[in-house]
Amino acid sequence: MEGFIEELELILPVIGIHLLRRPRVRAPQPAIVAEPAPRFVLVHEGRGIDAVATEEEGEFVLLAGSRGSLHRGPSFHDHIALLRDQAVESGRAVAEEDGLRLVEDIAFSSPSAAAVFLFGTSRNGRTDWLVEGGAETYGAFNTRRLAQVPTA
Repeated sequence: MEGFIEELELILPVIGIHLLRRPRVRAPQPAIVAEPAPRFVLVHEGRGIDAVATEEEGEFVLLAGSRGSLHRGPSFHDHIALLRDQAVESGRAVAEEDGLRLVEDIAFSSPSAAAVFLFGTSRNGRTDWLVEGGAETYGAFNTRRLAQVPTA
């Protein structure tokens, strides 16, 4: 049973479900050069969107300096609209004449939530975000990453 739960704890965050998250206690480990976390980009020139994000501890983090649209479409989720408004009010993001600019990193529960935040309308973050420097989508990247997970 413990093996099954360990597998769930590994796989669920990859697909955006954070049900079993618990604090981690890290034991000292020898210095190992870790592979850098991949960065994801989302660019849409017509909407003025130019954003970079990464995954950190199961969250999709939109990095400071990212730019988004101020557009508010009919499908703009109320929860994400409230997050955007709060980010501007708190100074974590700045509404400018040509769009929105992040001053601080902002964490989201999924790549889709981050894309909705930037576009102001419903989006599929699994296809919108690309691995930086390539054409692989976030969804394809995660599918490949899941395929590499060793099974017990």
